[in-house]
Amino acid sequence: MVVKAKDETINPFIREKLLISISKSLGHRVDYVNDAIALTNTIIAKLQTDYKTPLLTRNNIIIVSEKVLKNFDSVATVHYKAYHKLN
Repeated sequence: MVVKAKDETINPFIREKLLISISKSLGHRVDYVNDAIALTNTIIAKLQTDYKTPLLTRNNIIIVSEKVLKNFDSVATVHYKAYHKLN
């Protein structure tokens, strides 16, 4: 997968960037690292299912991440939304 950035450049999708972002949103949880790993895997699988093209946008990632987080932890969703605004 690759990601089209705001400035229209195409960059490789970096799983670790998503993992760090999700783990920061889950910092209030006791086992946030394992939760973040599991959620990151879920988000990536959902991205691959929902978007049949290998080209993603930042907004695609944010939308799916918010949906997955909302089903898991509403506080984490608020934290995530505070740092990730849709264009």
